Amino acid sequence: MEELINFLKKVGCDERIIRNVIMSNEHVLLRSVSDLEKLVIKLQEIGLTDIVDLLDANPYILNLDAYEIDDYIKKKEDSGQRLDEIVTALESEPALFMEI
Repeated sequence: MEELINFLKKVGCDERIIRNVIMSNEHVLLRSVSDLEKLVIKLQEIGLTDIVDLLDANPYILNLDAYEIDDYIKKKEDSGQRLDEIVTALESEPALFMEI
């Protein structure tokens, strides 16, 4: 748990958000920090800038793997959406991550 807390602090989460993430999403305790790091890197690579706000709004994002983000984006692009539209939608509606 200490490693998870350190990771969340490194991402920029304060104590309130860390508590919210862990209390809302106990499955995050089963995730490896290296997988979480890959996920955050992927989110940043696609252009999501405020990871802390996303985690505060939807702690279940941390249940995803980086490849699932890639698969979701590919599916949306195949249906005609541009990457910037997909990213804007995910930023403005963090609940969309539940579709992934």
